[in-house]
Amino acid sequence: MENACYYTFSTISQSLAGAFGFLVAVVLYQIQVMLGRLERGRSMLGDMSYHPGYIRFVQAEREERWSEMADVLEKNPPLPAPPNIPPDYKDMYERHWLYQTSRGHYADYIRNARQLASIKNGLERSLKGTGTTIGLSLALLMFTPLIAGHGWLAWLCLGLDVFFAGLCLASYFPLVNSVTK
Repeated sequence: MENACYYTFSTISQSLAGAFGFLVAVVLYQIQVMLGRLERGRSMLGDMSYHPGYIRFVQAEREERWSEMADVLEKNPPLPAPPNIPPDYKDMYERHWLYQTSRGHYADYIRNARQLASIKNGLERSLKGTGTTIGLSLALLMFTPLIAGHGWLAWLCLGLDVFFAGLCLASYFPLVNSVTK
């Protein structure tokens, strides 16, 4: 039983470390791609100093709070029609190609910012789960001589470690899904 415990605890920690390392490499590449998209999208938005949420947007942009950046843009639509414009002209204004193009750039920017926020949150969750599971495996590995002497305790520890490793691997799927969108 002692050999099975050594093998299982060490294999789980090594496998999770390798899987997470590969996942981080893929995610970091995708984050670079998404940051490039946001940068291009930001240049397409043009001068935003007229925007009602400009100060909040710039603060969120500096601190890389992408979800907040998307919230600011969603709450304040692009280039709103002037308030004193007659209703007939307002409709024409909103159908104009420049207005429609601007709305498209806003929508793209919001979508990319939300995806980047989702990737960041997923990576943080996966890091916590992986670190906790590897730590558990290593702790159980150190206490294997004590655990293996009690049959039921060894099976319980093995089962818990395998269960947490499965949960950890399952936490990778939402992250992979948000990266491949």
